[in-house]
Amino acid sequence: MVTIKEIRLDGLLSFAPGSEAFELRNLNVLIGPNGSGKSNLIEALELLAATPRNFAATVRDGGGPGEWLWKGEWARRLVAHGRTRGQPMTGIAIYMEGGGDGRATKEALRQGMDALLRPLKQAAREKALHWKLVCCGGRSETFRRFRNEVTTASDTFVVLLVDAEESVHGSPCAHLHACDGWDMGFADDDAVHLMVQVMETWIVADSAAQRQYYGRGFDENALPKGSDLEDVSKPEVTIALKRATRHTTKRCYHKIWHAKDLLARIDVEQVKNRCPHCKRLFEALGQEIRLAGTRSGKPTS
Repeated sequence: MVTIKEIRLDGLLSFAPGSEAFELRNLNVLIGPNGSGKSNLIEALELLAATPRNFAATVRDGGGPGEWLWKGEWARRLVAHGRTRGQPMTGIAIYMEGGGDGRATKEALRQGMDALLRPLKQAAREKALHWKLVCCGGRSETFRRFRNEVTTASDTFVVLLVDAEESVHGSPCAHLHACDGWDMGFADDDAVHLMVQVMETWIVADSAAQRQYYGRGFDENALPKGSDLEDVSKPEVTIALKRATRHTTKRCYHKIWHAKDLLARIDVEQVKNRCPHCKRLFEALGQEIRLAGTRSGKPTS
């Protein structure tokens, strides 16, 4: 019986060239987050075990030689989101907090956010990726649906989008674990996104769009002026919107019906400039869409 004391995977599966060696003992326990390569290490050991008997068949069953070679960042993300070799991403699904309990109100808010994310949706469609945005109501239900989708939709990049509720000083996963007590160990940080500190922060980022929407009586001076709106608390944003809109013909800001229209009108570049976590969302999804054009390590034309 042969005992393996050390193994180094160099340019194999999700292990990049130059990866460090693993020291093995009589009993080994693999512990690590999604995307760390636990399953690929086991597959590599199975491939090694098949070498004296039927190496060619094992390679062939795994999709051929090209599927065993490291494919860079794309390979890492496939593992992190539950996708296996030869199973590329086919779409994006975003689970968003908000919309209340009614079907009509959820659909209204979905339409507004879908319009704000239109550049990403268009880029996804150009890559023949399916696009799904779901408003789930409460944040606990949003998290539940996100978690379920991550564990079942192996060919989809699944995204969580919720209010931060307060200022953020660490990663989104760390923030949600600290504030909500959610176990985020199953999620890749690139798939977890926050509206900091609340969705309305994104809306107030473009005062010109609000002035055009509300018309006469709109008090632009009531809105926060800072270049980084994520420092403005949720209560401050809520009060500012109420004061700015209370004397307009549309009356005070409505979280669903006004939000639907405003999200479709605001300039996303202004929002990204004043809300860094909005910029982070666009960059992360844009990167996933670009990577979806890679097959077997070769970019598509």
